[in-house]
Formats: sequence, C-alpha cells, structure tokens
Amino acid sequence: GWGDNDGGGWADEGDGGEEWAGDDGDGGDAMAGEEDDSYVAKIQIFYSADDLKKEDQAKALDLYRQCVSAYEEWKDKSESGQTDEEVDDDTVALALKALVAQVGILLDTGEEKEALETYDHVFNFAKNPSISESDFRTAILGVLNSAVELRQKQSLHSTVSIFSKTLAKLSSLGNQTLWDETSFKLCALYSSEGDLKNAEKVLETVHRKCQVNGEDDLTKPDQLCEIYARMAQIRIDSRSEDDGFLQNIYNKT
Repeated sequence: GWGDNDGGGWADEGDGGEEWAGDDGDGGDAMAGEEDDSYVAKIQIFYSADDLKKEDQAKALDLYRQCVSAYEEWKDKSESGQTDEEVDDDTVALALKALVAQVGILLDTGEEKEALETYDHVFNFAKNPSISESDFRTAILGVLNSAVELRQKQSLHSTVSIFSKTLAKLSSLGNQTLWDETSFKLCALYSSEGDLKNAEKVLETVHRKCQVNGEDDLTKPDQLCEIYARMAQIRIDSRSEDDGFLQNIYNKT
C-alpha cells in the first residue's frame, strides 16, 4: 500500500508511482492459522502494521519497529553463523519499507529528531544485495515525499533538513543519479515556497556537477535540460526574465 499519502506512501512530482518489486500486498496470508517463529514470519508482521497505519499510528509504529528488529536480529545471527534460516529478497525489502513507514509516522506526529535518526538506518540498505537500486530509490523518495506532504506540520527548515541529510548521504554513497533527483525536488520545494533565491542556488550546485572545466558536460543532456528549464521558470516566476538569458537557455536545450 504505497499509493496513499498518509506518511507511509508517497507521490512524486509525476514520476513517482512505481511499485516496490515483488509487493503484491498479500504476503501476510501465508502464515495464517499456524504459529510460526521463523524470522520470515516475524518480519512479515509488516503487513499487520500496514493494515493499522491509518486507524492506529502508535500500534502500527510499534509493529513496524518489531519488523525491523526481527530483520536486524536475523541479519546479525546469519552473519555470525547462529542461524541458517534464509530470508528472501522480498522479505528483506519489508524491513526497508517498515523504516520508511516509521519515518512518515514520526514526521506526522512531530517526532522530528527520532524521524531523522530512523532515516539514517534507511541508508544501510544502499549496498544490501537483496535491495534493488529501484527499491532503494523508492524508499528515499518515499521519505522525501512524506516530508513535503507534511510540510504544513513543520517548519521549512525542518523539511529542508531532511533533504540536506539525504544529499549528504547520497554524496557519500556516490549515488549521483539519486542526488540529482533529490536536488531537483529540493529546488521544487523552495520554488513552491516562493524562495526562488535558494531554488536557484540549488540549481547552480547541480549545474557545477554537470560541468567540466566550467563547460557543460554534454554527456549529461537530461540533467542539463532539467537545470535550464527550471532556471528559465525561476526567472519567469521572479519576473526578472531576460530575453538574452532565455534565448541562451533555449539555444542550449
């Protein structure tokens, strides 16, 4: 259930409707009617949490935490040879989803500090062989979209801090593609707030990463087109459009 906008799901600026790989939403039925102490069963408590997240956030939060704890316990024991139980990739992905859902609930209930601390754990999955690049992207965008959706419940500074943490983490991971995408979302956030100066600063930072010796790196056409289109829109929105500037952008794109 990632299609809703209650903190557990996310909706991007038009390109964020991807489904998590392997998520058919019915994984909780397999254990129905029987007691199962396996780690897979414990991690799949995610489905119970997901069913509760709209009606009882506190209970859902507790179950999401149990899901992540079960995964972390299995991971530790698996790495130390204390268990030979195998956990499939789709089940590992539930722990990542549970973290994203926790962050959404914590932001919604005003627990910003704990939300940021929980968000840190999401990045531990960046190099996890069970997590696809697409699922990791979905997780990051899930958190960012929750932050944007809940903007009215918190200060702009609080929302921006989540983006800043994301950019720093992605930079250290060397994930340039997702760093660019996050930067463009931050630019859109500033623009929606009417803070065009900071929106332009974000674009300038992205632009520098798309240049070699001060010249545009033409091997990055998609990023450059996005940068120039947003720059032009900012100039228009700020009523400071310059025919020469806009003509230059038109020529570049």
